[in-house]
Amino acid sequence: MKQADTIGRIMDTAERLFAEKGFSQTSLRTITRLARVNLASVNYHFGSKDILAQAVFARFLGPLLTRLESRLQQIENGTGTPDAQQLIACLLSDMVAGRLVDKQDGEDFLRLLTWAYTQKRGELLQYLHKTCDDVLSRYLQALGKAVPELSASEVRWRVHFLMGAVFFTVAHFDTVRSVLDAEREPGATSLEQVLQELVPSLAKGMFLSPPGCAGDWSLCPSSSM
Repeated sequence: MKQADTIGRIMDTAERLFAEKGFSQTSLRTITRLARVNLASVNYHFGSKDILAQAVFARFLGPLLTRLESRLQQIENGTGTPDAQQLIACLLSDMVAGRLVDKQDGEDFLRLLTWAYTQKRGELLQYLHKTCDDVLSRYLQALGKAVPELSASEVRWRVHFLMGAVFFTVAHFDTVRSVLDAEREPGATSLEQVLQELVPSLAKGMFLSPPGCAGDWSLCPSSSM
């Protein structure tokens, strides 16, 4: 077996298992068995499961960051104020696009991100932050221009909350879909469709001018029991 074939088989198998079961529940022995390679091959090419996970992410992050950089360049070179809903839609649509191979790739990427954050993979999160920091900083600046009434800190917090809503939806999508099916919600049968429904809600709820007591609990009227 050629070296490139071995590496590709290991990464394809790891990607599928990581997306399905998460990082903590996937052992290197399971990956090697299903990839039909020996453990020494994984250790030789990657050294550890964390480095293998980083390599899997790199296949998604390269195309994703390239697309986001292109969109941000257009915004930065243009005139007028960026739109918060458009920026959020761009971010989520680029994530769902995955490696531009098929729709399942993008859904796998979102599941990988969800596992990385919910399973607290410290080394993997450090890699993601380091890899994405420059583009993410530019994205936050563009989003800040779209909502100038919010401070940079508020924008960053709301992006965290936004991604939390996405991660929850991805992690519990089977439950979300069963609820939608029970309610006979039309057109909400795929993860991509549900995320499309999230975009306007997140944009309006998190990034448009906060009404009344948003951001300051002292402004909320006390409730009497």
